Amino acid sequence: MKTYDPHKSSLGMDANIMALLTYVAMAIVAAIPWLRFVAFAAPVVIYFMESQSDLVRYHALQATVLGIVSVALLILSNLPLLGILFTIANAAVFLVALYAAYGAYKYQELRIPVASIGVDILASALKK
Repeated sequence: MKTYDPHKSSLGMDANIMALLTYVAMAIVAAIPWLRFVAFAAPVVIYFMESQSDLVRYHALQATVLGIVSVALLILSNLPLLGILFTIANAAVFLVALYAAYGAYKYQELRIPVASIGVDILASALKK
């Protein structure tokens, strides 16, 4: 777990608040029924807007990966018989996102084990 010193993001807010907002923005968009399946795009927008803070950029990518996993589980939850298992797994992803958001607020780069693989792949693909 990497901890950052308190700093400002390039968007003018404290970096920890902006990193926390990557998760909050995704949750707000996911609450809108007809936008639920593209909620992972909200942190992507923050990722591209942020130009200085590695903390914000990391959490934006991690929120994106968790959002993509959540959408996949949401789709799979419609399967007969196995749907309840995917619904429970989606609830677990939500709890993991809450934990990651708490870490973001504490200026910590919490690497969620499976999600961090996706974050590393996205980071190398989107490298500026």
